[in-house]
Amino acid sequence: TADDIRVDLATVPEAFKGDHFSIKVNEKIRPNDQLYKMVAANRRGTAHER
Repeated sequence: TADDIRVDLATVPEAFKGDHFSIKVNEKIRPNDQLYKMVAANRRGTAHER
C-alpha cells in the first residue's frame, strides 16, 4: 500500500482514474521504470462474468 498519495501537492486517501498523482517510494525511480497496479484476482473469473 502507498503511505502518502498526493494530488496537486495535497495528501489524499486515494487517487482516481485520470488524476495525476505522486507516491513516496523508497528506491530511486528512473525515467524508463514502469509502475504496475496489483489487484486481487477473482477465483471464479473476472468481475464481469455472470
